This record gives sequence, structure tokens and C-alpha cells, in this order.
Amino acid sequence: GFFIVEDPAGYLPQAYAELPEQLWFISTHNLGALEQMADQAKTSTLRNASKIAEAKGLPTNPILVNGVAFPVLDMPSNTWQRIRIVYASIEQALRLTFSSAAGSCALGLLAKDGIYLDT
Repeated sequence: GFFIVEDPAGYLPQAYAELPEQLWFISTHNLGALEQMADQAKTSTLRNASKIAEAKGLPTNPILVNGVAFPVLDMPSNTWQRIRIVYASIEQALRLTFSSAAGSCALGLLAKDGIYLDT
């Protein structure tokens, strides 16, 4: 989950402080590695996770957003959003892509690890 420390009143420029906000918890799950951990822990939980996923035609290395696989996150057009993202993974990098049915989407990075950038 999230642990968010809110900015002090007046800390952010008003334009940023008033943006609609979304929270995204992105996590990756290497089912093969989880199976190995289950075997070492001598538990049946997740023991055959990758085999079950393969049998159902599902990825063995799923990426979840807020606990949902293959999410589509709709946002209104022509509205800036403040998206707070936590990425949790042990061994994998993430490359986010954004697309728009309208053909374009503008992005701006405000902060990294809670440290605001000069924008």
C-alpha cells in the first residue's frame, strides 16, 4: 500500500495543489521465483503458480496496477492529473507508456522519491 506524507499547506504551487489526484501502486510478480520461495519455505501456497498461469494462457511475470492485471485507466481529456506512483519490484525495471485515443498526451515530471524538481 501507500504511505503518503502530505505537503504542508502552501508548499506546492496552487496549480499543482489543486490537481485531481490518482494513486497507482504498480507491482511485478515473478511467479517462478515465488514458486522457489514457496518450495524453500515448505508451503503449498504459490507452489504451482507459474504452471497454473501458463495452463490458462496468462503471463508468468504479471504486472499489476492497484492489484489489477492489464488495467485500462481512463482519464478525462484536457485535464491535468497528479499521478502518484509507487513501483514495487524485487528484480525488474519498469517502462511506462501512455497512450491516448485522441493521439497525444502531455506529461510532466514533478518529483522523484518525494523530492520536487524545478519545473
